[in-house]
Amino acid sequence: MLPFQQNDKGIRDCPTGYSSNLERNYPSTLKAALWLTTKQAKCSSTGFTLIESMIVMTIIGSLSALAATSWLSFLNTWRLNMAQDQVYQVMILARSTAKQEHRRWQASFRNPQTELEWAVHPVGADMDSLGWQPLPGLVQIDPDETTLYRSSDNIYRVQFDHNGNANGRLGRLTLAGINPHKTRRCVFVSTLIGTLRKARDRSTPRNGRYCY
Repeated sequence: MLPFQQNDKGIRDCPTGYSSNLERNYPSTLKAALWLTTKQAKCSSTGFTLIESMIVMTIIGSLSALAATSWLSFLNTWRLNMAQDQVYQVMILARSTAKQEHRRWQASFRNPQTELEWAVHPVGADMDSLGWQPLPGLVQIDPDETTLYRSSDNIYRVQFDHNGNANGRLGRLTLAGINPHKTRRCVFVSTLIGTLRKARDRSTPRNGRYCY
C-alpha cells in the first residue's frame, strides 16, 4: 500500500498512483464504488463528532462545578478565620484597656443585618453613640452556639474588671458563614482570670454544641 501525503491544509490526500491501480484492475462501475469507499475509509479528515463534543463539554462542566464548590468553601473558611482573629483581638483590647485605665471595659458584638459589628468601650456607655466597627462580610453570629451574655437589644458582651479578670458570665462567641453547610469558628472567655482561646467546629457535639 502506498503511503498517504498531506496537502497544504493539513488534510491527508491519497497518493496519485492509487487511482491508476484501480483503473487497471477493476471495471469502471466497481472501480468507482471501491474508490469512494476507500477514500472515505483511508482519507478522512480530522475533527470531533457532535457526540464527542457533547461528552467533552459535560466533563468540563462537571469539573468546573467541583472547582467552584471548592473555591466557595475555601473563601468561606478564610472569612471565618479572619473574623475569628479579629474577635479575639477585640476581646484582648477590652481586657488590656481595663487594666490600663483601672476600670471595667466591655467588648460588644451585634449582628444587625448581614454584617457583624463590634465596639470596645467602658461599661455603661451609651450603645447608640458607640463607633461600631464592621467585621469581614458574610459572617454572622450563631445564636444557638453562642453562650455569652445577650442583652434585650441583641448585643453580646464580655466584660473585664480593672485586673483584667472576666466580670460576669463566661462563655463563647460563635461565628458562622452564610451558607447551607455552616462552618463555625468561636472565641472563648474560658476562665475567671480572663483567659481567651480560639476553637473551631467539630463533627460531634460537646454539651450540645459543636464549636469547642
